[in-house]
Amino acid sequence: MEQYECLQCVYFHLQLIPFFQQVTGINVIAFYAPLLFRTIGMGESASLMSAILIGAVGIGTAFLSMVIVDRVGRMPLFLFGGVLMFVSQVLVGAIIAA
Repeated sequence: MEQYECLQCVYFHLQLIPFFQQVTGINVIAFYAPLLFRTIGMGESASLMSAILIGAVGIGTAFLSMVIVDRVGRMPLFLFGGVLMFVSQVLVGAIIAA
């Protein structure tokens, strides 16, 4: 019975990762990109261009992940993306707070 409860706990936490990736991930950064870049001192046109660059990088990494997922598997790519998301949001928060 303990093994079942442990697996149930692991599955619950694995379901929380995609929830937080959606709620706090690139969707928020992409939506508020012009405002965020103006906050850190970029001009109006530079902040809009940075938002376009974020979209282009997102498209490029989506194609790259399609190639990598066949070789590595979904779970390692999923966990690596979650760690990168966390690190990048900490950096964005630190830059904006400074």
